[in-house]
Amino acid sequence: AAYLGLGLPVVLIGVITPATGTVDASAWVAGLVAIVILAAVVIVTRTFGKAPEITPRSGHTDAWCDLRPVAGAASRFGTGAPAGQDESAADASRTG
Repeated sequence: AAYLGLGLPVVLIGVITPATGTVDASAWVAGLVAIVILAAVVIVTRTFGKAPEITPRSGHTDAWCDLRPVAGAASRFGTGAPAGQDESAADASRTG
């Protein structure tokens, strides 16, 4: 990219100079470079310049780690008893 960006204008000036003169060739190449830069700015702005869409906030996002609904799962909220049972009923069901 550096060879193209730095070398191409010099080569174009050298090619255009015999027909128009050195000063005019430099002006033409400067104009062409400005058009290329403007086109690149337009393309990049249209591609990446969009503002992010506003999305509604979701509710509670940590629902995956709430173990209370899982029957029989021990968690920091209970003792491992299935939903609807207390500790004594859970102990009785385990011992048979």
